[in-house]
Amino acid sequence: MTMKALKDFLAPLFCLFTKASKPNRARSRSRRNTTTIAISQHSESVDSTHQNHLPTPEEGLTTPAESQSGGKIAAVAISHDPASADSTHQTSTVLRPTHLKTLQNGLILLLRKVGPMLDGTPAKIPFAAVNTVIGLATTVSENNDRIRALLEQVSHRVDTVNSAVQETPSPELGARIRALSDCLIAESTGLESLLKRNTLKKILESDEDIEKIETAMRKIDGRLNDFHLKTAVSTEIKVDNLNIDAAVRILYIASATGATHDAGESFTHPPCHPKTRLKILHQLTTWSQDTRESASQILWMHGPAGTGKSAIAQSLCEELQAQHCLAGSFFFKRGHPSRGNAAKLWPTIAYQFALISPSFKAAIALRLTSDPALVDKSLPVQLQRLLIEPFHDTDASNDRSLVIVIDGLDECEGDSRQEEILRSLRDLASCPMLRILIVSRPEVHIKQVFGEAALSSCPHLTVPGSYDDVKVYLTDAFENIRKDRRVVASWPEEDLIRRIIDKSSGHFIYAATVIRFVEDKYCDPVDQLAIVTELQPSEHNSNFVSPFPALDELYLQILRKVPVQLPLSRVLSVIAAKFNSDLTLSQIGQLLGLKNEKISLTMKRLHSLIEIRELGENQYMSVYHASFLDFLCDRNRSRNFHFSDIDRQNLAMDTLEVLSQNSSNGDEKFILSDSLISHLPFITTVQPTPELITLLYPIKLDLILTTNFPIYSGGLFIEWLELHKAPHDLIQKWA
Repeated sequence: MTMKALKDFLAPLFCLFTKASKPNRARSRSRRNTTTIAISQHSESVDSTHQNHLPTPEEGLTTPAESQSGGKIAAVAISHDPASADSTHQTSTVLRPTHLKTLQNGLILLLRKVGPMLDGTPAKIPFAAVNTVIGLATTVSENNDRIRALLEQVSHRVDTVNSAVQETPSPELGARIRALSDCLIAESTGLESLLKRNTLKKILESDEDIEKIETAMRKIDGRLNDFHLKTAVSTEIKVDNLNIDAAVRILYIASATGATHDAGESFTHPPCHPKTRLKILHQLTTWSQDTRESASQILWMHGPAGTGKSAIAQSLCEELQAQHCLAGSFFFKRGHPSRGNAAKLWPTIAYQFALISPSFKAAIALRLTSDPALVDKSLPVQLQRLLIEPFHDTDASNDRSLVIVIDGLDECEGDSRQEEILRSLRDLASCPMLRILIVSRPEVHIKQVFGEAALSSCPHLTVPGSYDDVKVYLTDAFENIRKDRRVVASWPEEDLIRRIIDKSSGHFIYAATVIRFVEDKYCDPVDQLAIVTELQPSEHNSNFVSPFPALDELYLQILRKVPVQLPLSRVLSVIAAKFNSDLTLSQIGQLLGLKNEKISLTMKRLHSLIEIRELGENQYMSVYHASFLDFLCDRNRSRNFHFSDIDRQNLAMDTLEVLSQNSSNGDEKFILSDSLISHLPFITTVQPTPELITLLYPIKLDLILTTNFPIYSGGLFIEWLELHKAPHDLIQKWA
C-alpha cells in the first residue's frame, strides 16, 4: 500500500472530523438549550440491501437515506431555540453529503489496496454502518462539549496516524489496519440502532445515548492512538535497524566467518567421539559457569599435537551454544589467509555475539557508525572497542557467564601476534561475566606470556593422553568398518586393537589416521590393518628421537604407497608451503602444469592425510591435522618426503612461470587471483637463481599491487634482491 493510498483514505476522515468539530461562534453558551432536528423521514431506517454489497469506487456508495430518497441525502440541520438564546446566536450547521461520500470512497479504496489482508474479516461489512458513529458524534457535538472535545481529539489523532503510516506494506501494518477496521465497524454497528428509531430527537435528550456515542468515540480514539504509537515505534525501529544492519555488515566483512565452530565452509575439526573426554569436558563446563568472584576469567588448555584439543574445543562450543552461553568461537588454521590472521579474531567474535544479543548489536553499532575503521585498529583497541565496551552496555545476564573459545592459538600467524593477543586479554578484568578459553600447544613463547604478572594467575589445563578413550573410539570405528565392508565378526582381534592403542600413546591423531587408512574404499580393510600393525620404527638417524615415532612411521607408509608415476613430491610441496589453503585443485594443477586427473588420483592416495571439500563448483584440499605439516618440514621425520630447498626452488619457479606467462600473454584472469598473489612472498625464501631472475622481469607489478599483495612484501622483495645482488634495473622495477 502506498502513502498516497492511505492518505486518500485518512484525509477525508480528518476533513470530516475537523469541520464537524469546530465550535460554532454563534453557539449558545448554555448546555441546556433545546435543539430541534429536521431530518428527512426517509433516513429513519437502514436499507437492508446494503448488507451484502460492496460497490466499486466508480459506482459510488449511497447512504441509507440516499437509497430511499432517490439518491439525495437529507441534510442534518441543527438549530437553537430562539427562546432560550439570543437570536444573534441562531445558526445551522450542516453535515454535507460530500463528506460522507468522500469518506466512503476512501474506505473502499483502502479495502481494495489491502484486500488480501482483509479477506474473511468484518471489513467486508457495507460502509453504510461505518459512518454512523461519525454522523451521530458530529450531530451531538453541536450540543455536547465533552463529545465535541473528544471529536476534536480524534480528528487530530487521525492526522497524526496519517503522517505516521509508512509507504511499504508489511504484515505488521496489515494487522494494525485490520484492528482499526474492526474497531470502526464494531462501534458503528453497535450504534446503528439509534438510526432505526422513528426520530432522532431523543438522542440529544438521552444521557444513555450520549454515553453510548461517547464510549464509541473513546474506543475509536484509543484504537487510533494505539495505531499511531505502534506505527511510530515500528518506523523508529526500522530506521534504527538500518543503521545497525549497516554496522553489522562492517563486522561481517572484517570477519573470518569460516573460523567459527559451526562454519559450513571451513575445514572444521569434528567433536569428540561419544563417551570420550567426559572428564575434561566436565571440568571446562564447570569453569565456564563458575560465577564466583574468585573464578578465573581466562583458562589455558594445552597439550601436544594430536591429543584432540580441537575436538574438545568443538564439543565444548556445541554444548555452550545449546545452553545459550557461547559468545563466539575462533579456530585458527596455520597458513590460511583469514583463519590464520590475527586481525580477524575480534571482529569475528564481535560479529557472532552481535547475532545472539540485540543489545550488544545496538551497542557495537553505535561505535562502528561513528568509526567504521575500528575493525582495522590494533588488537588491544579492537578488543576494547568491539567487545569490552559494548559488553558493558548489554543486558547480559548477571548470573550466567558467556564464553569465548579460541582454538589453535599456536597456528596464528607469527609468534609476536600470538603474544599480542594474550597480552590484550588483561583488559577483560572489567567484564567479570565474560570467560575466554585459550587452546594451543605448549609452545615456549606462549608459556612465557602466561608466566607474566597479568596472566600468571590463569589456571592451566593439560589435555592428557587417554588410552581408555582411544579404545572406545577404535572399538566403535572398527565396528562401523566391519558392518560397512561386511568383514567377519571376529575382526579385528583384541590383540590388534591393543597394539594400535599402545602405539597411539593415548593420542587420537594416531588412532584417527589409522582408521582413515584402514577404511580406504579402494583397499581391503583387513590387509590395511595388517600393514599398520606390522610397522616398526626404522633407525634413520640414531641421534634423533621422534616425539611421535609410530605416527611418523604411519605417515611414511601412507606416502610410500603412492605410485611413483604420480606427482607426489610436487603436490606435497604445495601442501608444505601452504599454497593449498586458498587455491582450488584446478588452480594447483595450473600452477604445477598438471592435469586435474593427475591431481585427483594423487589426492585419492592421500585420503587418510588430506581432506577434499567441495565448495560450490570448486574443490579445496586441507590436511586433517597440522602435525602432518610439521612432519613434512622435518627432514629427520619425513626423510625422502622432506620439503627440501630444491622443492622450494621448483615451486618458486612454477609460481613465477605462471605469472610471467599470463603477464606476457595479457591473460590477467589468473594473475588477478588473490589466492596466488598472496603467496608471492614465498619467493623470497629461495635463492634468486638466474632462471628465477629471468622470470621476474615480465611480471606486471601494477596488476600485482592492485590485488591483495601484502603491503610489506614490496620492501621485502627489494631487500631480497639487494641481498643477493640482483640486477639494478630489476631492483628499480620493484622499488
